[in-house]
Amino acid sequence: ALADGDLYYNTTDDIWYGRTNGSWTGISASGSAPSLQTAYNNGVTITKATNAISITDADTNASNTLELNKTGAGSGNILDIDMSTTFSGNAIDIVMTSGSTAAQALVILSQASVRVTNPLVDISEAGTGAVPTLEVSGDAATTGALLRLNASAAVAPIAGTDGMQTILMTNAADAAEGLFISNPTLTRTGACLAISDAGQSTAPLIRLVQTDTSSANVIAYSTSGATTGDVININMANAGASAQALVITSGAATTSSLVAISHAGTGAGNALAITASTTLSGDLLDLSVTGAVTGDFLAITMTNAGNGADGITM
Repeated sequence: ALADGDLYYNTTDDIWYGRTNGSWTGISASGSAPSLQTAYNNGVTITKATNAISITDADTNASNTLELNKTGAGSGNILDIDMSTTFSGNAIDIVMTSGSTAAQALVILSQASVRVTNPLVDISEAGTGAVPTLEVSGDAATTGALLRLNASAAVAPIAGTDGMQTILMTNAADAAEGLFISNPTLTRTGACLAISDAGQSTAPLIRLVQTDTSSANVIAYSTSGATTGDVININMANAGASAQALVITSGAATTSSLVAISHAGTGAGNALAITASTTLSGDLLDLSVTGAVTGDFLAITMTNAGNGADGITM
């Protein structure tokens, strides 16, 4: 019995017919393209005219709108975009204004095998402009992170070579900076840089290793504003009994002061103040030597001091 959806080919007029609402309707001639495969076989290029090539998906099911399935072990790109002219539009433009809150713009799942050749995402910047290569702009008062690196498995970059984030500046310009943070001009209540360590670590929280013979400072601080906060503030209230706030080990042939304080202020503040607010039994200042020191333990030079200055007051 005939039913809607049946097809037949008429050899007389060379036309395919489909049955709809109880009658036959001509579909196309046999030489035309009744399928995308036939269209591909007849020609693999499309020359766009004025209007865009548009796909409208009104389905509400879970099917994909467009699928690219690579089944052969080729080396070509699955999707290749070549800008061979000076066009000013975006190569890929994703607008998710009306998307669901669970929708994601881009999801990449790496292969399970060990990748040893190429990174999962590779951006090569060949331009010479002053604009960023990658920019993440927070245009709303979002409470989520603009960029997050999440090690949900035992990620183990090679120590001393790579980390969760690696910045290689081997060939960068001399004035280039590895990381630049610009503080907002409004009143800030959060830290510009915050590190939270909740693990039972045996490695340092911050490690600085210098292997060159540079004369620059490892850490340099300067201010051009009348800041009233501390430059370094170490709170050891909850630290273990054997923890130390600062440990300095000198080099073998040191010719400069291990710690130098230059006080150029004119106020009544101390250059160095040690205050004990508890009944501790240890020394506030302990000088001990295990080697044949020939210098002074304490040297006070008061040649240019004021008339009322004291060398030591007890």
